[in-house]
Amino acid sequence: MVDRVTISSNKRNVDSLYTLLLNALSELDKCSESLRLSVSGIRGLKPGERNFLVYIPKRGKWRRISRELKKLCLAYGNPSTFLVVIKYSYYGEDGRKHALHGDYFLLNLEYHSNSIELKVKHLRGLLRTSESYILEKITNILKTKCR
Repeated sequence: MVDRVTISSNKRNVDSLYTLLLNALSELDKCSESLRLSVSGIRGLKPGERNFLVYIPKRGKWRRISRELKKLCLAYGNPSTFLVVIKYSYYGEDGRKHALHGDYFLLNLEYHSNSIELKVKHLRGLLRTSESYILEKITNILKTKCR
């Protein structure tokens, strides 16, 4: 399933919207949330955390988004595909952190005259986080950045 959201502005052109979107994605890359997880083979919900990682294509490989890559994107053309990886971990009875398999999502951008449409598609993983949650998270970051 593919979820979509359109970001538009009367005051900004597509290039400034793209810059805001890159800033929101780099902010999402630093995001970490605590939650309660269901773990196979262990009874009940365990305390854990969800970490968001955002990757950008560069020379045929996926690279973690950074300030330098954002500058390159703005200088040499805007990539329209990003990879969002969500890593999960939980805390066991011994208090140590244990990693779980993550979710992988493909984020595609479609450019229009005064808007950008975001599409998120789940690639692999257990789908512990929905596509709509990722879009909601990005739009919330954009709303706080635009104020």
